[in-house]
Amino acid sequence: MFENRLITNGKMPNTDGEYILYWMISNRRTIDNHSLELAISLAKEHDLPLYVIEPIAVNHHYSSKRLHYFVVGGMVDNYYAFKDTPICYCSYIEKYDKEGSGVFKAWMEKAKITITDHHPTYLPKYVGEYALEQNEHLSILVNSNSIIPVNLIDRDFKSAYQLRRWIHKNIENLMSEFSTKHPLQDLSGLVPAHQEKAEEIFAQTKARISPWDFVWRCALDDEAIREQAFKTVQLNMDVPEIEEVRGGEQQALNLLRNFVRKIDKYSEERRNLQPGYTSALSPYLHFGHISPITVVRTVLNSYNWTIDQTNPEFLGKSEGWWGLQEGVEGFLDQVITWREIGFAYCTNHKDHLDYQTLPEWARKSLAEHTSDERPYTYTYDQLENAKTHSELWNACQNQLRKEGIIHNYMRMFWAKKILEWTPNPETGYEYALDLNDKWALDGRDPNSYSGVGWTFGRFDRPWFEREVFGKIRYMSENSLRKKIDVNQYINKYNNQTLTSSRAPYKN
Repeated sequence: MFENRLITNGKMPNTDGEYILYWMISNRRTIDNHSLELAISLAKEHDLPLYVIEPIAVNHHYSSKRLHYFVVGGMVDNYYAFKDTPICYCSYIEKYDKEGSGVFKAWMEKAKITITDHHPTYLPKYVGEYALEQNEHLSILVNSNSIIPVNLIDRDFKSAYQLRRWIHKNIENLMSEFSTKHPLQDLSGLVPAHQEKAEEIFAQTKARISPWDFVWRCALDDEAIREQAFKTVQLNMDVPEIEEVRGGEQQALNLLRNFVRKIDKYSEERRNLQPGYTSALSPYLHFGHISPITVVRTVLNSYNWTIDQTNPEFLGKSEGWWGLQEGVEGFLDQVITWREIGFAYCTNHKDHLDYQTLPEWARKSLAEHTSDERPYTYTYDQLENAKTHSELWNACQNQLRKEGIIHNYMRMFWAKKILEWTPNPETGYEYALDLNDKWALDGRDPNSYSGVGWTFGRFDRPWFEREVFGKIRYMSENSLRKKIDVNQYINKYNNQTLTSSRAPYKN
């Protein structure tokens, strides 16, 4: 069963194991979830009950109300999805630092086989490594948040062009690794799992299952009730939730359906700064509330696409290969090529956040221009609080703070100016990563790391040399204003009152 998506610790199943455990950390959904599919299959094979535990921790650097509120929206959807099944689903919201430090270990000790999600960055990466190293019995990491199976990533792709050619050559094999769309539809023969057993295991630690009414209150639209619930959780309150952006599988599917209806206009409207012209799916992809497989499958099915529509020549171009409209192909290139290149890179490079992993030509060129006079130099606090001379850049930062995302085209400008306005490229790289990881709903992700890296030369080529940037691709505000009407955007986002003085994260 999709072996290319599996990583194991090579140990034997627990002969005294009482259940199959699925520790859900980054594939937080029920549709197109290879981890859930495998867990159900193993529960049937071993005639054991299946327990699905979905935790969210507070003991990580970017823990905040913003991230919690989004994740909890998904927990509500999962509660209803599992409610009338023989699977026992438990959500666990950690209340204070290290409260849940022994929970995963306690669950693994009595599991015949432990399954968790493979993810190459941030906290899920370390949880996966813990499962492989600390479990005395069989642990399996399942890769279900990318199109390319983890075990097929056997080389470094230096550019989108290289990866695009590889994907086009291997598209049939990649699609054969797609998951069963609705694994919960066939649960016949599954041994029922009981809540009492889950409560017993949690009782062995300092933690307990988060009561449904608490999870429900954390996800409510009613701000007063939600605030009372969140007061019991040790979170960074400087980064508030975004009430208008609810997490969860159902919201992700609704966004996808609405976007597909207008996808043919994607190429001509993708630079439109008004809401509603892009898919808005990146946070849902990041937290695993929707699979990229679901996105690609839905788009292709809406056009009754078949493999014989493709161009047999593997030219590596962003459009003209799928045999579909320009807007559709442009979107597929974003979801597949540009998202996957980040996953491939972070999977192959455990030190992917290190400045030294940028291409040698880029670091060399930037180093040669470190002493160049910057037109402006800003501190971290000035950047974070949108206190620069540029109304347009301030609008980008304010959109990030208010909505948890920056319009894709504007995010390039945002990051390029951080490079230009900080004392040296290493500092600019650190600031850009930290601001994105702290405020963006889709931060802490291979896709956003490759976006910031691209600003500093990763997956790009040398351009004409200039001051400060060296041979890194340049982007000016004047040229941007000629291409896009930014006035409404500036007016909309430059009335922010959020403030923060948190220091940047040091890698």
